[in-house]
Amino acid sequence: MDVVPLIGITRTLVKHSLDLANKTEKLALVPGLAALHELLTEKRNVAKPIDEDTYGFEWGPCINACGRMAHARTAAELLMDRNPERTMELARECDKQNKERQQRQQEMLDEAEHQAHAQLFDGKPNKILVLCKPDWHLGIVGIVASKIKDKHNRPPIICGEAEEGLWRGSGRSIPNFDMGKSFHEAQNTKPKLIESGGGHPMAGGLKFKEENRVALSAWFEQTCGLSKEDFIPTFEIIGEVTDFDAYEWYQMLEALRPFGSQNPRPILTVGKAELFSVPNEKRNRKDETFALEADFRPVAEGAPQFHVMWQDLDRAREIWKTGRFYSMDLTVRQYKNRYGGKRHIFCVEECWPVR
Repeated sequence: MDVVPLIGITRTLVKHSLDLANKTEKLALVPGLAALHELLTEKRNVAKPIDEDTYGFEWGPCINACGRMAHARTAAELLMDRNPERTMELARECDKQNKERQQRQQEMLDEAEHQAHAQLFDGKPNKILVLCKPDWHLGIVGIVASKIKDKHNRPPIICGEAEEGLWRGSGRSIPNFDMGKSFHEAQNTKPKLIESGGGHPMAGGLKFKEENRVALSAWFEQTCGLSKEDFIPTFEIIGEVTDFDAYEWYQMLEALRPFGSQNPRPILTVGKAELFSVPNEKRNRKDETFALEADFRPVAEGAPQFHVMWQDLDRAREIWKTGRFYSMDLTVRQYKNRYGGKRHIFCVEECWPVR
């Protein structure tokens, strides 16, 4: 998904809008957003402040889902209508469309992951993953591309059938591969490999004929210029968890909010963290996914116990099975735990067994 960098004047505007959104009388000036927030809060059964995650992961997906799954008119009416009963009806429709989007997205993601696995592990791994299936929803291919890119740290192009014999897709990239430029160049090959396409360095869209699919994939492999090193995730680390206690970290990092594109939540490291409690799988009540939670204690004199959560449950299970889960090097981001008893938690970005 294309997002505006949350820096400069954009960050200032978002920060002030959050201040206003958290005042009931100000939020009421946009009845549709007030209705949507009331509906989502009621379903979550937990009241919480409105923050950038509310915008990006609660309101935004509901508003966008209408355009993806049906017609954007519903979302537009939600934001413009002044009638409380009508806005609540529209909010429910947006939420319904979002649930349908989530279900279809997961189905597509599972199918795309199966294709990606074949291109990565059945023979020489592809540098660019061109994944296609006729019935993939064209309004969701970009979201699935983002998920595949995040998991494998290599550029995917996810395509559904626009019409018989013609694929339409959306791609997401990584540093060192200008996807938009590559799509433009593919239009100028002889013979022409794609019918239309464009974008920017980190994302793009294209159309191409089925008869050119194999040749296009081979052309990407030859021209992308990516090496094995480009597929290794990198992290910008600002400090060690043990530098301050959890609440001090929380206060400092909160001052940097709102977080978003080009202003990400900072990453900390934990050297040789020792498992303190048995990991516990917990269901996320919002999206019915699971996370793995555990308590760790850094190997440092007087270091406090802290709570961590793995969103990548498959990765956590994989390491648990190795028997080396009791001593880990971790990179983490700090989050406030809104659903459990722990006040502050760290969400694991990556972990390595200490050998």
